[in-house]
Amino acid sequence: MTKGGVRLDVLLNATTRRDEQGNVIGVVGIGQDITGRLAQEREYTRLIDSANAPIFGVDNFGKVTIWNKNAQKLVGYPSVEVMGRNLVEHFITPEHRARVQSVIDQALEGEETGVLMCEPYETLSIVLNLTKFAVIIL
Repeated sequence: MTKGGVRLDVLLNATTRRDEQGNVIGVVGIGQDITGRLAQEREYTRLIDSANAPIFGVDNFGKVTIWNKNAQKLVGYPSVEVMGRNLVEHFITPEHRARVQSVIDQALEGEETGVLMCEPYETLSIVLNLTKFAVIIL
């Protein structure tokens, strides 16, 4: 809290201070104001959840970390059933798993990429547009 009464979010790193003999004599703390970053993250979350497109995200292990309301509407799984589960293993049909995993792997390496899965006469076409932070189904 500032002297003027403004609340701040601070990331605090602390380490012990030691004397010449190695005895702990105190703590040194380094604080970083992350108030703005947290506000941006909350806005990002709000935008994802209110988007007109189904949006989901995966972590470096392919586990679902983001699942907005339109993703739920599209496939019928609520976020509580998908969060933390591997996207490709649990939610992609076997015939498309290798292609989707390849796109995710490329995105996790920093390459912007996408794949269109569409067979003649299929009733559902899915476009995956991946970035490092989110996967968007259109």
